[in-house]
Amino acid sequence: MESSVISSRGQTVIPIGVRRELGLEPGDRVRYLRAADGHSFVVQRQESIDEVAARLHGYLKPGIEPLTDPRSFYETREPRV
Repeated sequence: MESSVISSRGQTVIPIGVRRELGLEPGDRVRYLRAADGHSFVVQRQESIDEVAARLHGYLKPGIEPLTDPRSFYETREPRV
């Protein structure tokens, strides 16, 4: 089991073994999720928007380009009546 110490500023270092298992690198974001027991948390690597887009790209119908600029989509879209 890995452990670390919390500094007076509330900071801690995620142990190298945990960082390697989660694939964490400098600049990555993590999320803290309350576990079902209500007394502990789970640390989870947060995906970047590019990673989410790449993962979801497989769900697009063939021939449909992914939406990369929502503003232009709404500017060119026919208004609903």
